[in-house]
Amino acid sequence: MDKSIRQIIQETSDELRTQIDLLEPPAASRKLIELSALYSSLNRHCAEKDYAYRLKLKEVMDSQEKRNIAQAKIDAESTVEYKELNEVLNERKSLEDLIRSLKLFIKANQTDYQFGRNQ
Repeated sequence: MDKSIRQIIQETSDELRTQIDLLEPPAASRKLIELSALYSSLNRHCAEKDYAYRLKLKEVMDSQEKRNIAQAKIDAESTVEYKELNEVLNERKSLEDLIRSLKLFIKANQTDYQFGRNQ
């Protein structure tokens, strides 16, 4: 069974948090590449969920006798489509934070790693 994006983000976050002292810049760089590829896939998924939500919003809007965008938006935000969109947007935010942290870790440790290898 394939893991969900949420599971991969959680596992990677847990792995980095528990093994940060053992992580060397080359391994961190490989992990960063994996996360960047995952980010690309997640962006495609976000676009699909956004489109599904917008279709639902239009459907709700079209079903109203008096077109009221505020009410249509409230009604659409109580649907599964909005819930799924919100979930993938939160996953993307988590992944962005993880990538940002990993980049900072690599930058901070690269000089120390290179200096240690040259001795």
